[in-house]
Amino acid sequence: MVLNYIYSFFKNNKMLFTIFMLLLISSVCAVFFITNFLSNIFIENSYLIEKDRTYIVSLDNVNTEQKMETLLLQNPEVSLVYCLINNEGEAIRADYYDKSSSNNITSFGKWFSEEDTLDGNHKVILPNYPYLFRNQNTEEYEIYEIGDSYFINDIPYEAIGIGTLIDFVYQIPYKSIPKNCELSFVAIVTDDFKSEVKIQHFSAYLENLFNGVIMESPIEIPKTSFWNNYSTETILIIGIVSMGIFNLVYIYTYILDTRRKEIAINRILGRTKLSSIVNYYLETFSLATIAFILSSLFFKYVILVQLKNLGFLFKDSLLFANYLVIYVGFIFIFSVVFLPIIILYITKSPSEVLSDV
Repeated sequence: MVLNYIYSFFKNNKMLFTIFMLLLISSVCAVFFITNFLSNIFIENSYLIEKDRTYIVSLDNVNTEQKMETLLLQNPEVSLVYCLINNEGEAIRADYYDKSSSNNITSFGKWFSEEDTLDGNHKVILPNYPYLFRNQNTEEYEIYEIGDSYFINDIPYEAIGIGTLIDFVYQIPYKSIPKNCELSFVAIVTDDFKSEVKIQHFSAYLENLFNGVIMESPIEIPKTSFWNNYSTETILIIGIVSMGIFNLVYIYTYILDTRRKEIAINRILGRTKLSSIVNYYLETFSLATIAFILSSLFFKYVILVQLKNLGFLFKDSLLFANYLVIYVGFIFIFSVVFLPIIILYITKSPSEVLSDV
């Protein structure tokens, strides 16, 4: 029955049907893009504020690993510890401890496997800045591709991915640091924003522990809300979504207006108001579901691929469960908006409708 309604809708209103479906698909794609955009902002923001929670200490290369273990045992608020190596003027980062997996992502390629991390396999994540702008390279730095070999102390490391950090830093597993390689610095990232007094005390503790000098420490910064930082983007997003809903409502109202005669005749032939409402709602529900599925595929396999090919660090941060949540929310809003319109047209008197046609 519902398929008959959809076929009748398409047969008699090909142009309107096409416009309606295209608007639905574009609206859902906009929701996916917006959700990913906000998610990527939070990811980007986490990288930006990481610097404001980072202490960098020079090293004397004596019992470094033992000192890092002591640091972690005595300071549970530490979330990330990594060493920095100078490889003929190029910076290399080797993560020793990472409480979360937020840093373990790549723009292209793959991240280190558990085997790479535990066994110290010679793998490297390339910095993204030279890679993204490789076509504009002025030969100031060497460009590597995934699969190439990058040498540290004459030892080849296989490039398996492109990092997300906006800098020139290479990344390797801590266990794969060459034995004859001197570590330059250790970087410590804490979970919380400390006060100026706590920053000074923790800096002194680190200098004493590592027998080094603090090269960089956080600064006390005021807490700001998401709205203060991204009010313009949020208003723009709300405006775009509102315009999409308005256009859909306008077109669907016009579509129902062109089907007044069909609705009235079905009512005269004995179809109840409830039955008509259910059928027309299921029609729009089915179209919305089809549009959602097509949008998911188009967004994931066309839009994101093109963004990545253009060099944008825009990752698909949505899991299958996230798509389901968005689908439920989409159908709920869709029902709240369109069901009253359907009820309004179905409850009109058939005789009055036919006299106006």
